[in-house]
Amino acid sequence: MVAPAPRATLQQALVQALLSRRIVPRAELVRLYTELCGALEVPPDLDDDLAALQPRVAAVGLDVRTCHDPVSAAPFVVLTNAKADALAELATPHSPAELQYIKALVDAVVHAPDYRFAVPSTQALQMASQMQPPMTKQAANELLRSLEHRGWLVLSRRTGAYALSLRALVELDTYLRNEMDGGVLECMVCYTIVTVGAVCRTHGCRGAVHTSCADAYRAGHTTCAQCAQPWDPRPVGEAAAGAD
Repeated sequence: MVAPAPRATLQQALVQALLSRRIVPRAELVRLYTELCGALEVPPDLDDDLAALQPRVAAVGLDVRTCHDPVSAAPFVVLTNAKADALAELATPHSPAELQYIKALVDAVVHAPDYRFAVPSTQALQMASQMQPPMTKQAANELLRSLEHRGWLVLSRRTGAYALSLRALVELDTYLRNEMDGGVLECMVCYTIVTVGAVCRTHGCRGAVHTSCADAYRAGHTTCAQCAQPWDPRPVGEAAAGAD
């Protein structure tokens, strides 16, 4: 049996790393990749190797994408579901009733008042009791912990509220844009969904930027690109609580 070429072995290791984590800080992936290149005596070219993975992962309905942290701008590499029904993966292996609850929870997060894009844990539990059929508090707690553990939700230790994770925003991008009835904000710099950052104060305007994109926007604009009014935004996300 012929052993695989070092480059093929390297790329397979990358696939395994992404499959096990689904979202990996690029700096961490670079460290792993550099170690593998040294061990296999392969010249490093991470971007080329990630591009070479695309046909392989596309064959099983996956896609390698990049994104950035909305606050720090730290880059991430994400292995996403390329299918339109990405929400189904979020729900796996949950029951139809749990999927109904997950959809309701995502809707509540996206449509949270004042652009908070988060739902207090107490509200999340109350929602579960209002489902048909109702979910018990214990079942809801277990489901929420599972979604947090699997990287779909993040729980703020400061406010005790659930928000969609960076992975969820990437995976569910199409679903959120198509199903949330205009609830999402799009960054005027990087054109991805904003749940942490700032939004124009002008009534009815949805011009928004991530925290990590704000400096780049201010460097080139004094007005909102959506409504042409002076750029004087208000917070989006956790900082929106109690803001004017």
